[in-house]
Amino acid sequence: MTLAGGGVQAASTFTAIDTARSAELQNAAKFAKPDTYTGNRTLYDSPQAKIDAKIEAFNSGTVTDPYTGDELVLTKAEAKARFGSDWQKHLAESDHIHPLERIHDSAKNDPFLTNEDIKNAANCRENIEVTSRKFNNLKRSRTNQEFMEDKEYRESRELELSPEAERKAGAYNAGSMALATSGIYNLVKVFTGEKSAGEAVIDTVKSGGVGAASGLCNYGCNAVWQCLKKLCKRRN
Repeated sequence: MTLAGGGVQAASTFTAIDTARSAELQNAAKFAKPDTYTGNRTLYDSPQAKIDAKIEAFNSGTVTDPYTGDELVLTKAEAKARFGSDWQKHLAESDHIHPLERIHDSAKNDPFLTNEDIKNAANCRENIEVTSRKFNNLKRSRTNQEFMEDKEYRESRELELSPEAERKAGAYNAGSMALATSGIYNLVKVFTGEKSAGEAVIDTVKSGGVGAASGLCNYGCNAVWQCLKKLCKRRN
């Protein structure tokens, strides 16, 4: 009986160990993220979110590029018909204000964010702005702030900003401070269990208001990702 009882106890112990290992593997898979962005864009991009942003913009009436002031149209055919060789300056495209690659690089090592959390934050409406194809193509993986501050590069590519956009470039520091404050508030909500990590990131971007529309969600997003690990660990 003693051996039988010991065998049952040992079996129970092994079962518990296997269950723990299985849960650990499942958890690791849930929060696993690729080390490189190249080749993994589809994990974080949302074509539907970009389509929705354009539909929303054009449903509101005439659309202009917020950085150049040029009128935008919805289709390539119309852009070519109306503007000829300058069509790329007038074709509307949806741009991630804070680029997907930068967001991935900021969040990839955080064990408390899933790919879905990152995707939801990156494609929230406040991080998508309707601009021209020319602006979007020239910007590439820069933040809007970096692109707007690189006047020499813009001039070499013959992209002129409107006077209002030039003024926006000087507002970055104030906007970043507001987003930092918002990031702290949302991190507290994560700590108390009132928000998930993904919700905190999205709400931090949204709280930027005009600043986010000017390309300022950069600082707030990074502040959240840097602190989520510590706060979530304390909560758990």
